[in-house]
Amino acid sequence: EELGVRLVVTVLIAIFPVITNTLFGLQSTDQMHHDLFTLNHVSRRTRLWRLELPSALPSLMTGIRIASGSAVIGSVVADFFFVKGEKGIGYYIRTRQQKSIERPEMFAGTITASIFGVLMFLLVGWVTTRAIRDWHDND
Repeated sequence: EELGVRLVVTVLIAIFPVITNTLFGLQSTDQMHHDLFTLNHVSRRTRLWRLELPSALPSLMTGIRIASGSAVIGSVVADFFFVKGEKGIGYYIRTRQQKSIERPEMFAGTITASIFGVLMFLLVGWVTTRAIRDWHDND
């Protein structure tokens, strides 16, 4: 049960960059392409799958990249407030922060979470480059 609450907090923090970037990508599809699809009487479903989603893919992947780092922050924040059951790195940081003698351990936990967030950001960036390099120019 407690894992579910932590997961909800993490998802709520991480989902907004994905949603906003995807909507931006869907709205920024080239108007000339839309006109071409309209001239050919293409259905709305086909337009979405063949034009809008491929055009929005770089924005979607950027949102996922941002969300990957935000998810780490979300999981640490969730651990700060929901500590029943399995204890995570947020709990570790919070308990070490409360004891002045254990401040080095607190910073070690903070640095570990930061490094993990940066590694997730870089990993998703690497996957993004591989996933869309054949479809889109590198800007």
